Amino acid sequence: METLAVYTEQGLQKSNNPFDDSFALWEIKPIVGDLHGTPVEDLESISYGVVPPGYVQVKPSSGSPVSLTEGQKYFYEVITTGAPWAEGYFEIRNSRAQPTTGPGVCFGRKDGKWIRVPCP
Repeated sequence: METLAVYTEQGLQKSNNPFDDSFALWEIKPIVGDLHGTPVEDLESISYGVVPPGYVQVKPSSGSPVSLTEGQKYFYEVITTGAPWAEGYFEIRNSRAQPTTGPGVCFGRKDGKWIRVPCP
């Protein structure tokens, strides 16, 4: 796995481009570089705020990430090398993450700049 990031739904809506991680609540990356993360099939599970071996927390830059809130929707993005990427929404219900849907944010290029476009 190359990167895992978790965003609030509102933070995702503020993004300026598809690679804007400035609104991430929590982000982890491999210590030795993007192309050298643990293969997805070898990661049994990842718990929010708990950095797995071989990874470093990028966001927040220090301390623990903010707690996830009951009833709040969040967006996650998992970027991988050699495997399909994954992304989607989850909501905290009964203190557990449950898959849900969200509005999605899609970008396209126009005149050399990223712009928001309707999601397919």
